[in-house]
Amino acid sequence: MKTESAKTAKMIREALKELFPGVKFSVTSKNYSGGNSVTASWTDGPTSDVVDRAIDRFQSGDFDGMNDLYTYRHDREHSTAKYVFSSRTISKTLAEYTLNYFKTGWGDGWSECGLVIVDKVNRFSGKTYWDFENDSPAPNGAGYRSHTIMQYAHHVAVNGKGEYVHDTSWHGFAHERKEVA
Repeated sequence: MKTESAKTAKMIREALKELFPGVKFSVTSKNYSGGNSVTASWTDGPTSDVVDRAIDRFQSGDFDGMNDLYTYRHDREHSTAKYVFSSRTISKTLAEYTLNYFKTGWGDGWSECGLVIVDKVNRFSGKTYWDFENDSPAPNGAGYRSHTIMQYAHHVAVNGKGEYVHDTSWHGFAHERKEVA
């Protein structure tokens, strides 16, 4: 017999497949003493905001941390999980695209900065991963350049044709790119 979270995971998997046919999602469920959860994970594809809006209807309610209270939504007529999460991974290709986007049009020292993306090997597992090197503080003083790149990359979708689509409604895109000669 399937658990409620397994039924919900199946429904989420089907909904995501219909909404985003070219994107491979991993949808997993967990059961524990305080309830259950479902997590949808993917690489690149749609932004987290878009997926969150698509899967929110499968969550049973909302947690209010101020009052330490979980409030159930009573309008659900299908399987739900107590918590529904999304987890988007940014690929090296999308990170490189975003870094190039900054270096070719933002000014503020981006074209001269030494920030690069390199492959590294985990010395314990032997697995390869990518990371930033030669990081430096961001021109606006808000963290480091690598943080800015990752923040923006999370608001760039990759459509079914492999094209990059910027979420220009996000406040981070409110200021315009500077033309660099």
